[in-house]
Amino acid sequence: MEDLILRFRTQWQKVIEAFRVDAASIRSGRISPVLVEDIAVDAYGQQMPMKQLAAINSQGPMTIVIQPWDQSVVPAIEKALRESALGVMPTSEGNLV
Repeated sequence: MEDLILRFRTQWQKVIEAFRVDAASIRSGRISPVLVEDIAVDAYGQQMPMKQLAAINSQGPMTIVIQPWDQSVVPAIEKALRESALGVMPTSEGNLV
């Protein structure tokens, strides 16, 4: 019986985590960094999620600021954002996108 409860608890934890991620990506009146953190960026010769390349924060209700840890990946981040299904046009200001 304990095995059954443990399997059930583990499965529901996965369901709850997937729901949390999906709910965070819903487009509402406020933008969330979750929208861009898993976009694949072609950096260092491989596809990497943006959250592994930069700090991602929201600045106001309609702006996300991406600060790469390595400035050489700024063009790759801009390209990944332009080609994403979000329909955004990124702009860069020095080390910020």
